[in-house]
Amino acid sequence: MRADRGDDRSHDILIEKVLILLNKMTWDNFEVLKKEFFDLKLVTYNDDGEDTDEDVEYQHESARALVERLTHEVIAKAQMEEPFVEMYARFIRLVIDEWSNEAEMITQEEPKSRLAGKNYGAYLKEELMIRVEEDYGKDREALFKEIEDSDDPIDVKEERVAIFITSLSGSFAFIFITICSISRSTRAW
Repeated sequence: MRADRGDDRSHDILIEKVLILLNKMTWDNFEVLKKEFFDLKLVTYNDDGEDTDEDVEYQHESARALVERLTHEVIAKAQMEEPFVEMYARFIRLVIDEWSNEAEMITQEEPKSRLAGKNYGAYLKEELMIRVEEDYGKDREALFKEIEDSDDPIDVKEERVAIFITSLSGSFAFIFITICSISRSTRAW
C-alpha cells in the first residue's frame, strides 16, 4: 500500500495499521507480525516511470514521514514496555536492514531510477540518532524540578516521576540494545 498524493487518508491508514501491529507484537507472534509489517510496503522503491516527478517526490516525503512516526512509536513503546525492549530493538534493526538492502538493490539494478539513493533504512538510523540526542540532551534535573514545583497533588507528582523514570529506563535499555546490535552488524552506518 502506498500513500497517494492528495489523499491523507491512505497515510493515516498506514499509520493505524503500524500502530495495531506494534500493539499486538509479542515474542510469540513476532515473526508473523514482522512479515505483516513488511507486507504493508510502507516504503517503496518502485518507479515504474508512469508517475510524475511530483508523485515520486510525494512518495518520498510520505515515506520519510512514516519513518519519523515509526521511530517515535517504537521508542515510546520501548520506553514504557520494558519487558519488550529487546524485541523492539530487534524489530527496528530488522527494518533498518531490510530497507537498506532494498535501497542498495534498486541503486545497483536501476541506477537511473528516481528513487535510487533514497535509503529509508539509513534515514531510520538517522532519526534514531536524532531522538537519542534529544532524549539525552534534556536536563533531567530540571524536569524533576518542574514536576516537584508543579501545583499537582502529591499522588499525581509521584505518578509523573514514576512514568518519567520508567521512560528513561526503557529508553536507556532500548538505545543500548539497538546500538549494540548495530555495531555488531556488518553494515556500516
